[in-house]
Amino acid sequence: MKKFKVLIADAQNEVRRQLVKALKDDQSIEIVGETDNGKEAYELYTDHNPDIVLFELLLPVYDGYTLLEKMQQSAKNSKTMYIIITSINKDILISEALNRGVNYVIMKPFDCNIMAEKIKKVYLRMNEILKENKSMPDYNTDDLSICAKSGTIPRMDTIISNKLNEIGVPARLKGYRYMITAVKEVISNEDALEGVTKVLYPDVAKKHNSTPQRVEKAIRHAIEVAWSVEDAYNNGSKDKYSVRYKKGRPTNSEFIAQISREIRQSA
Repeated sequence: MKKFKVLIADAQNEVRRQLVKALKDDQSIEIVGETDNGKEAYELYTDHNPDIVLFELLLPVYDGYTLLEKMQQSAKNSKTMYIIITSINKDILISEALNRGVNYVIMKPFDCNIMAEKIKKVYLRMNEILKENKSMPDYNTDDLSICAKSGTIPRMDTIISNKLNEIGVPARLKGYRYMITAVKEVISNEDALEGVTKVLYPDVAKKHNSTPQRVEKAIRHAIEVAWSVEDAYNNGSKDKYSVRYKKGRPTNSEFIAQISREIRQSA
């Protein structure tokens, strides 16, 4: 049976020790390295090519962001999943980590006894998403960034973009731009939500030279990523985006409807 190769980098020795012990008890996991600093973590990464890297943002020598950047530049394993384990409960830092390519965020304190199953589920789910997105055309947000610097993005685009950033939707995802277009459509025509698959997705797809199916999948993926921050520790801040309060991620239409409603009310 193929084992999941896991690398752990955490400056808190006791947390790291307990985590290593818990993961070693799982026969499907192989700990390929553990360390208390970012530089050594990067060296272990290049030596062992892990499937999953668990790391803190607060690391000596190389901090978490620097470690992430170096691992991504090395890119020995395109399927490596980057999971942050941290006690820093600040939305701006977590959003920045997700924007930089982190796949999942787990807040401390956590139960070491359930970590093995959690990280395996994250790894398998993220790889499923990658496979689903292989058929989608690449979306580059450079044009959006350039327009933002020059001040040429329409005001509504900027307002929606800021709202998505607050929630933690990474701007690098295809679904990010689709969401902006979908929200604008609903703000101008609320009836579009009554025919999401027959009206809204086709309209968005037409504007982006895509297909309704790809639009739906990309928006779904963007929501999945935004909600991958440990739900138990977000203090209910995302509950309003789902009519099924505290029962999981919102549907595409629930999410688009709530964003549109908030922007319309604040306009």
